[in-house]
Amino acid sequence: MQRFGMLRWLMLLAFSAACISNTVQIITFAPIATDVQRFYHVSSDLADSLTSCNMIVYVLFVFPAAFFLEKFGLSVGVIAATLLTCVGSWMRISGGASDGFQSLLTGQIIQSIANVVFMNAPAALSAAYFPQHERNLATSIASMSNAVGSGIGLGVSPMLISPTNSSSSSLPLLPDFQRLVSMQALAATALCSFTLATFCITSAFSVERTPEEMNEMVVVKRGEEGLYHLFTEMKDCISSFNFLVLFVVFSLGFGVFNAISTLIGDLMHPAGYTDDQAGLLGTFILIGGVCGSAAIGSYLDRSKRLRETMQRMLTVSVFTIILLCYVFLSPSHGDIFLSAVGFMAGFFLVPLLPIGLELGAECSFPTSEALSSSLLVLGGQVCGVLLIAGMEYLAGNYACREGYSLLPDPTIPCHFPSCLQCVNSTWIYGTVLEPTRDASYSLALMVGVLIASCCVSWSFKGEYLRMQAEDQLDADLLKQRSDAVASTRARRGERHGEDEICVPLLTDVAS
Repeated sequence: MQRFGMLRWLMLLAFSAACISNTVQIITFAPIATDVQRFYHVSSDLADSLTSCNMIVYVLFVFPAAFFLEKFGLSVGVIAATLLTCVGSWMRISGGASDGFQSLLTGQIIQSIANVVFMNAPAALSAAYFPQHERNLATSIASMSNAVGSGIGLGVSPMLISPTNSSSSSLPLLPDFQRLVSMQALAATALCSFTLATFCITSAFSVERTPEEMNEMVVVKRGEEGLYHLFTEMKDCISSFNFLVLFVVFSLGFGVFNAISTLIGDLMHPAGYTDDQAGLLGTFILIGGVCGSAAIGSYLDRSKRLRETMQRMLTVSVFTIILLCYVFLSPSHGDIFLSAVGFMAGFFLVPLLPIGLELGAECSFPTSEALSSSLLVLGGQVCGVLLIAGMEYLAGNYACREGYSLLPDPTIPCHFPSCLQCVNSTWIYGTVLEPTRDASYSLALMVGVLIASCCVSWSFKGEYLRMQAEDQLDADLLKQRSDAVASTRARRGERHGEDEICVPLLTDVAS
């Protein structure tokens, strides 16, 4: 691994750049869901599908992506995902008009297909290019690229949709989605160009190791040659009790994170928060996650205590998420309070992603890192979809507090977002019409899922099989070198003895 030198950090930077540009575009509509509804005249479910489609796409493409990475290698997989990111970015351009929702959703689906590779690759990237004492930090940086992209998307997208004039002066100003998708497409193209150049050059000059080289320890461990079939490795994972326990823990915890990221706007608006405040909270959740991942990754590289760290951080996360629920249910707080709560929640919850991926690689060894990561993230995405559906069901539908709508018929109950006055809390005949929604049961469900994840985590007793195999391999190599040195010295000693015997004999002959 050392043969890569500083190039391994450049490749990690290039991977992170493409991953960030991809995640920014996937999450960008989460804090502005109400703007999506009234601009495109769609229901809340369709507006949320721009973000939640990522989880559904992951379930469908997780195993093809894992097979693709094992078959063609990491560089080819990252190049393909980067190209899909560019294609999806420009597909969304035609969705900037009010009648372009289908094009926008198509672009989001293409982005989501690329995201499958980016989600599966962090553990494989660190295993391919980084030594053991840097691997946890590398996995944290690679996996946190998703978090950084989510934070940027949550914070920037509300600021980029400046309102434009609507067709009627009596109606509220509409957001400018064309500017939003255009600026994101240009930024994504620049970042992806850097990633493509880096990985294409490394592939052209055969800098990346082949899949066989990446699985050298697997061959040593099992005593066979070549890569193992995808379903054989999957069977090995499923047959491991500790991996199944980790699968449940990771799925529930990651599902909670997906639910918060997707529904953050819907959860905050009923309490009186604005899109900007929803974006601010989401941004600081991810900022806290990045800081926590960097700190925890460095600590784990020194201590190697992955299991204990996961259990303790999950316990603390329960209390921080309860505090976050208090924010969702209480009237509007100041930006400083929102930032502090978001930072604390992210600091303890988000680092569980790289910790879980590394634990999965350890306890499922010699299964490939890409497959173990795929299975864990698959569980998280499925749990996220189910949790979001359950929270939406428990929260109920939007409705006017006054119980009626002026559009299109005052006698018909309001079906949000057709009531544009509701969306903007416009004064109509001296009465403020606001959308109301009870999120208390939804939040209780989310907290209950996280508590279940925390309780199950304390039954996890997985061993660090990959570390043990690496240590054993290093010990064997050291023994081989010691034996070779001893053998060389022995041969030199025999030759020296022969020389000492030959000298008297030659003297006798001469005399």
